[in-house]
Amino acid sequence: MEKILIAIEVESKEALFDVKAEISEKNLYVLPREELLAEIELYNLGGIGKIDVNLEYIIKNEQNEVIIFDIETVAVETQANFLKKFEIPDDIKLGKYIFYVKATYNGKTASASAWFSVGKIPFWSIEKISLVIFLIVIIIIFSFLVYEIRKIKKLLKPRISERTLIKRGLIKIKKR
Repeated sequence: MEKILIAIEVESKEALFDVKAEISEKNLYVLPREELLAEIELYNLGGIGKIDVNLEYIIKNEQNEVIIFDIETVAVETQANFLKKFEIPDDIKLGKYIFYVKATYNGKTASASAWFSVGKIPFWSIEKISLVIFLIVIIIIFSFLVYEIRKIKKLLKPRISERTLIKRGLIKIKKR
């Protein structure tokens, strides 16, 4: 049975800002004691000038247990982009985790999340499997083409040797 991981993000109906969280592809797999880098983007949609937004950062495991919790306040005029670093604990279990950021201003909330894994990059990722299948198809096509070209060359080769033609008198050799 395969688990499908989902995240539900709750936002206020009339949010004055939006938040986006991304984990780059090279950071989707981290090991204990390594740093997780998350890119955070905040957008002030209300056009009300510079506002101080309270941010909560939470990293949870699949059992919804909080592994890391951090809070900070960020000033946002129109947009703010920054990287947030988290040191993954050395006693963390290998598996899937969710990074969640919740932005609050004036009682309004916006949130975003991104999944990542603690552990080694799997050897057979979807990208690698796709590449292997693509290469196998190319090799099969190439082999088929080589086989067909050889078959055509055999058909084009003369079936009667020059010696046979001489014996039948179809070719005459001039003597010097």
